[in-house]
Amino acid sequence: MFDDPVLITSLSTFSESRLEGRKSLGGEFDGDTTPVRSKSTALFLKVSAAADFFSSNKTLMREPPPVLVDLILDPYLLNLLPQSLVPTVAYIVVIAIISWVLSRHIFTWLSEITLHDKAHAE
Repeated sequence: MFDDPVLITSLSTFSESRLEGRKSLGGEFDGDTTPVRSKSTALFLKVSAAADFFSSNKTLMREPPPVLVDLILDPYLLNLLPQSLVPTVAYIVVIAIISWVLSRHIFTWLSEITLHDKAHAE
């Protein structure tokens, strides 16, 4: 991922612009208004998570296990649909079209049977 020079250049440009913007505001602070300790690093994303449970185990309540977080960054198509969902949406659309065509044929077939039975009943 970090082997791509375009990505590295883009990240560098972004972090430099963010640091310059903070300096123009009169100080260096991260998103939580905590002073930034190192000028050589930039914080792009900070995830805070806490366990939400109750247990009768007192040790577990005093020292909850760490919360694991999966962060999936997925580009959007036309700011509407995550790129990873395109195959799923295509599958649903194909199934819907096939179902619609099949239902029309079944309806036509059943209508012919019904009309044929009414003609013989008279």
